[in-house]
Amino acid sequence: MFSTASDGWDIEAFYRRIEHLSPCILLLKTLQTHSVLGVFLSSEISPPSITVRGDGRCFCFRLDGRNPAAYYWVGKDDHIKGGRGTTSASASTRNQFAVCSLYQLSFGGSSTHGTNAIRLDADLKSCTSGPSDTYGNTGTLVPEELQQPFIISEIEVLCGNRSVSEAVAGGRYQKRLAWATEKEEAKNTISK
Repeated sequence: MFSTASDGWDIEAFYRRIEHLSPCILLLKTLQTHSVLGVFLSSEISPPSITVRGDGRCFCFRLDGRNPAAYYWVGKDDHIKGGRGTTSASASTRNQFAVCSLYQLSFGGSSTHGTNAIRLDADLKSCTSGPSDTYGNTGTLVPEELQQPFIISEIEVLCGNRSVSEAVAGGRYQKRLAWATEKEEAKNTISK
């Protein structure tokens, strides 16, 4: 539903393109190391507000590198297993799934470190990652990015089922679609 390649780097355009759509997957690619990280948000990202949104289905992840990983909400374990969250974690940071304002997008929070699992500034280019009480990551999602903040080179947002069909119809993924069609045709020819 949103791509910096076609929609630019304006946060207001970002929010307009994905307004009232859910669930959402936000994908970020770093400029220096080409690392891919992101977040799944069970609720809408837009319209912007300073209230916390999301629920225990939200999670942060890292897709590439030697250690791809997903970090899920630790709050559910507090009442099921006697608590995986840290004792210094406050209820507000354990449940800080996402805050999506005109100033930043932040996912997860830490009462001890004052960091977020992912925090993207309003310019959509400056990003930080650190420990989070919400998702239980004890450090940055991209340790190879030695400097904080690091720079984002690309952003993609997928929202619900509509994203895939609109992306294909809009020509964004025509090369991938053509390749998949050729591969399927070749497979059918071989099986005959």
